[in-house]
Amino acid sequence: MKMMRKKEVQNNRMEENVRRELEILKKCQHPFIVEFKHERETDSNLCLVMEYVPGGDLFNLIRK
Repeated sequence: MKMMRKKEVQNNRMEENVRRELEILKKCQHPFIVEFKHERETDSNLCLVMEYVPGGDLFNLIRK
């Protein structure tokens, strides 16, 4: 599950990036792309539920 605080998304002006990420994940069905399951929203968080893939996120793996 990827959780994002709404305040941080708003403060960093990332609303459009989050919307695009969600759109792309919903449309993609490929064996090399993490499968999107569903989304949830609380008063303070946005949650994207995806299939479990161990090893960390791609951004951090690329940085290493």
